[in-house]
Amino acid sequence: MIVICIATCFNAVSLVTLLQIDLDKISSIWDCHSIRRVRNQRAYHGRPYIMFTCPELYNTVDYLCAADGVKVQRCRQECVAKTVIPCDDTVFDLCCIIMQESGWGFPYSAHEGIDLYVNLRTEILTLL
Repeated sequence: MIVICIATCFNAVSLVTLLQIDLDKISSIWDCHSIRRVRNQRAYHGRPYIMFTCPELYNTVDYLCAADGVKVQRCRQECVAKTVIPCDDTVFDLCCIIMQESGWGFPYSAHEGIDLYVNLRTEILTLL
């Protein structure tokens, strides 16, 4: 029950969204930072994004390989798509009802998720 409640508090959509926002920030910072020149002549310098997208500027080749569309499609068919509901449907519905009645929304930070978990757990235990 506690695991299901945690899954509801940190539902897949908001957790993935939070993680994606952080990853996008880190990626942007990394791609835009400048790798400084060093004495080693073999070490390249510049911005990682430019180094990746324009390898010819650094006297190298593009090592990206095109993927076979048929193989990619096969992989997609074998994948199991995640649903929006991260746990048991009944528990999720109950948590949504409690959240709506109490005026609580889905969390947008870890602290909000913990607070929501504690509140939902308390409410569900009183209902039992």
